[in-house]
Formats: sequence, C-alpha cells, structure tokens
Amino acid sequence: MVKLRRIPTSMTSGSHLVAALEQSGLREVERVADLAPLVSWRGQPLPERAEIIVRRRQIGATADDLGFVRGAEGRYEALVSEILLSRFDKRWFAELEKRYAALAGGPVPEARPTQAPVPSVELPAELAPSKQPERPRTDAPPPTPAPQPTPKPQAALPAPPLARRGTIEVDSVELPALAREEGSASELAKVETDLVAILGAAKRAGGGAGCARSLVVLALVCGIAAATESGAILVLGLLGLGFYTVRDLAQRKQRMVQAATAEFRARFGSRAEARELALQRLRREIGKLDGDKRAVVEQLLRRVS
Repeated sequence: MVKLRRIPTSMTSGSHLVAALEQSGLREVERVADLAPLVSWRGQPLPERAEIIVRRRQIGATADDLGFVRGAEGRYEALVSEILLSRFDKRWFAELEKRYAALAGGPVPEARPTQAPVPSVELPAELAPSKQPERPRTDAPPPTPAPQPTPKPQAALPAPPLARRGTIEVDSVELPALAREEGSASELAKVETDLVAILGAAKRAGGGAGCARSLVVLALVCGIAAATESGAILVLGLLGLGFYTVRDLAQRKQRMVQAATAEFRARFGSRAEARELALQRLRREIGKLDGDKRAVVEQLLRRVS
C-alpha cells in the first residue's frame, strides 16, 4: 500500500512553483483547475488529489506521482510517497525553494538560528568599571589605511556524503537513513547478498526448462507418424506436446515465484529498513532483467509490496 507524507513549504504562487520544478529537471508539470488524483507506481489512482502534479514517468519506472496541494494558510504542501522520500529530501526541497524565490523576486530563505537579545543589567556603583579619562584629540587626521588585495573566490566544496546510520529530518518528517543510497555500506552489501540468494533460490526451484524432454517427445511423435504414414497422429502429437510444454513452463514459473517469496520473507521478515531498501533495488533494477528473472521479480514485488 502506498503511503503519502505531507511536507509543508513556504511557496504560495502556483506559476512560480511550476517554473521552479521545471528548472529542477522535472519537465511537463501538470497544473489543473480542479484537484486531480495521484497515481501509484502500479498505475492505480490514489485517494489523495493535488493541484500541481509531476507524473511518475518523469521520476522513474517504479515511482509514484509527486503532487502539490494548497494548504489552509495558502502555502503549498508536497505529497510525497515514502518510497520517494530518499530522493525528494530536505536538501532537494531547499534547492526548490531557492529557485522559487529567485523566480518570484523575493529573498532566498535561509535557515539561520535566531538569538534572543541579551537584557541589559545595571550594575551597582561599587561594581561598575571606572571610567578612563578621554585622551585629547589631535588636529592631524588618522592615516589612511593601505588598500588590501581582494581575495579570489574559492569554489564551494561538495557536501560530504552521509556515512553514518541515523535519521534525516525532512521538515516535520523523519526518515531512516538506510532508505538513502548514501546509507550504511555494510548494510547495503548485505542486502545485495540477500537478493542474489533470493534469485538463486528461485532458479533452483525452477530447475531445467525441460527442453531435452520436449525434443525426445517430439522425435517420438515424428517417428510414429512416419511409421504409420498418418498426418493426424503428427498433428495430435504436436498439439499435445505444445499443451504440456506450456503447462510445464507455467508450473515452473510458479515454483520459482513461491521459492523467491518464501526466501524474501525469511530474510527480511524482521528487518523493516533492509526490506524497504531491497524493494527499492528490485524496482530500480527490474528494467535490466529479461526472461524468467523479470517475470519472477514482477510477481515477487506484487506479493511482498
């Protein structure tokens, strides 16, 4: 089930928000007069509706729609699915608001801590510092300081990647750091090992494709048809061979899916964060698979998502 989070923003102009999204690389942003439903990565409509929508085809093959809806105070709120919070994080929204502010002509919002003013305290006379007598002023003006060379601007260094496990705050939302690509390297390597083991279990459950047996049966049918000189026997034999071949392939695929599902649940049953990371990896890599592997991964995602 797709879960959406509401992330508040300070943006109020829909046209400037659309332009800021297009500048960030999300083309063909939709803006509708009435609220339109968002669509999940499976192509199913979600109960949440939005005014500004970035369709999932621009984000990724297994991504959900990204939407913006105006809140009670007139500011837009982002509707982001939990699976996309690793991409649309606090840094991404900060860059989006900077682009919005530049387009709208307003100041760029900066998160600077405010410091309360220090109240003035009047000390007693006996504790107050003694005043020094003023030095007499001279008629000569102070010497003019020599001009200093302007230092050359240095290129900003990129922010170091996240290398520790914890939580990352996105406005009022806290995300597990394991959901990010910059998460723990050791945990990511363990998830990769588990996924290889899951596909290996599916392959072992499927066994061979049965091509040798089909060739033997085909040769037998052709031999009987030739000996009896009967075309009807050849036709019936080929039809029967095709039926049993299709049935065997379907049963083989079903065994592979069941084995992969059981292995996935056994390895990630009590590891919720690692399970979400494994689902992200499978959804991103499914387009690179073909044949039985792709069919098995598609059925696996439907069963465990």
